[in-house]
Amino acid sequence: MSIKTDLHEIIQQVKDLAVSVGRKPTMQEIVAKLGISETAIRARFGNLSQLLQACGIADLKKKSSVLKFQDVFSAPV
Repeated sequence: MSIKTDLHEIIQQVKDLAVSVGRKPTMQEIVAKLGISETAIRARFGNLSQLLQACGIADLKKKSSVLKFQDVFSAPV
């Protein structure tokens, strides 16, 4: 698997997780659900904010904001 494919898969899985929890997921939730280490995420994306930005969901203002399917999948990647 190429790094590019790996990045796209991680982004898709984080988007799916965001929809399932209804908000921006935490780093702990991402690590637990995706089975990838925080170190691996940081190596690929830098930090949680950059990962969420890559997923197109970084602009949500509140962690408790309700996240809808269309919010995640209509965001540019």
